[in-house]
Amino acid sequence: MVTEFRRGLPDAALRYLRTIPGWWRDVLDCRYQEGGISRPLQIAVRDGYLNAYVEGQSVLKIGFDTRNRDQVALRCEIHRKYVLGKEAGDGYLIFDGSTVRGGGNDGQPLPYSGPEMLQLWVEVARAYAGDEKKGVSAIAGAHPAVIDLEMAVPADGPLVAGGKKATNRMDIVALEECGETIRLVFFEAKLFSNPELRARDGNAKVLRQLRGYRDYVAQPARREQVCRGYENACRLLAEISDMRGGSADPLIQAIASGARLDIDPEPRLVVFDYADHQVDAGSSWIKHADELKKHCTVIAACSVQDICLEPGEPNARAVRRRRRLDALAAFLPIFEREDFQFGTVTQPERDGDVITMGDDVVSADTEAFIAAAYRHGWVRWFKWAAWWGSEEAQALSIDLASIGEASEEQLAKLLTAVIRGDRLNEGLLAMSFGNGLIVHVLRRMSALAREQDEAVAALAPATRVPAHFG
Repeated sequence: MVTEFRRGLPDAALRYLRTIPGWWRDVLDCRYQEGGISRPLQIAVRDGYLNAYVEGQSVLKIGFDTRNRDQVALRCEIHRKYVLGKEAGDGYLIFDGSTVRGGGNDGQPLPYSGPEMLQLWVEVARAYAGDEKKGVSAIAGAHPAVIDLEMAVPADGPLVAGGKKATNRMDIVALEECGETIRLVFFEAKLFSNPELRARDGNAKVLRQLRGYRDYVAQPARREQVCRGYENACRLLAEISDMRGGSADPLIQAIASGARLDIDPEPRLVVFDYADHQVDAGSSWIKHADELKKHCTVIAACSVQDICLEPGEPNARAVRRRRRLDALAAFLPIFEREDFQFGTVTQPERDGDVITMGDDVVSADTEAFIAAAYRHGWVRWFKWAAWWGSEEAQALSIDLASIGEASEEQLAKLLTAVIRGDRLNEGLLAMSFGNGLIVHVLRRMSALAREQDEAVAALAPATRVPAHFG
C-alpha cells in the first residue's frame, strides 16, 4: 500500500490547541539560547501530529486522540532519556499534559510541574543534538520562510535489498518567491566532514539521495500531495505564530490566505563548517565539489551563519554580510569616545560577619556589543583556547596595526577568544577594550563594510547561481 504524503491536524485537535492549555502555552513560550540568540522551539507539522524541535532534535511528538469528539486526549511522546537520564535506555514515555506515565520513581506517574520541567527536557535533548543537526537548526532559525525540518517522503515501494521500503528525508523545506508564484524549495544540509559528500566514482551518497527526491516529486500525484500538504502546514504555522503573539513570514501568510504552492523539483545542497585551506585550489576536495556542482545547486560557507538560502544568492549573501559588519561597526563611535567606560567595579562590602565580594559590572553599551557579537555570528564554534595561543593570534593581539589587514574569519576568532576567554580569565575583555584591540577590530569591520558597498552595487539582482567553495 502506498502511503499518501500529508500535513495537517484533525479539526478537533486544532480546536483543543486554540484553548491554549497550560502545557501548550509552555511549549509556545519556551526559549533556549543558540549562539547568544534566544530562540523558540521550532514546531513542525506532520500527518496528524506536531514535532517540537530544539537544535534539530525532537523534544516532543505532540499527538492527539480525537475519537471522542467532545474531549480530545493529548498523547505526547518524549524520549525516556530526556526524563529519566541517559541510563534509562531507548524508548518513549507518554505525556498527557499533566503527567508523564512511568516518569517517576519505580515507574510511577511523574506530575508535570510546568515550564521549568519542560526547560529541563529541552536542555537534556540538546545534549543529543549533533553538529549537523545544530547547523540545520541555525540555518532554519535565520530564515523565517523555512516551514519544515526533516521532511520524510514515504517510499513508493521496496527500494532496498530485502524488500523493505526506504524513506527519503530532506533537512529543510522553505518557501521562495519565483516571479508571481511561491514555490517549495528543498535543501539537504551536510557538514563538510560528512563522507556522504564524497565518492571515488563520483556517485556520492548525497547525490543518490537527491535523485530519490527528484524522482519522487516528478510523479504528478506526489507533487500534488506535497503542495497541498504544505499549504495545510502553512495555515497551521500561521495560526501557531499568532498563538505565540507573533506573525509568520509574509510568504507563509500568503499561502495561509489562499495562494497556491508550486515546487522547485531540483533539491539544493548546503555544505558548511570548513576552513579556507580545506577548499583551496589543489585540495583533494575540489574534484568532489566539481562533481556535486554538476548535479545540483551547492550553497557553501565556512560558517553556518553565512549560509543564505534566499534566491538571488550572490546579492543576498553580500547584503547579509554587510549587515553583519554594520551590526558591530555601529559601536565604533561609542567606543572611540573619550568618556566611554567598559564598566564599573564594585568594592567589597562588609556587614557584620557577612562580606560581599566586589565585582566587575559591564556598561550597557558593552553588554549590547557582546549580545550583538553573538547574535550576528561573530562568536563562533571552534577551539578558540588553542587558537589564542597560536602565532597568528599572538601576532594580531600584539601588533594591533596588523588587524587593519585581518580577514573576517580572523576578526571573528579574535572576538570569540576574548569574549569567551573572559569567562575563564576575568578581565581579558576589559583589557582588550583598554589596549585598543576591540576598537581596531571595529575599525577593520567599518572598512570592510565600505568595501562591501561596492561589491553589493556591482552584483546584479539576478539569477541564482551555485555558490563556490573558498
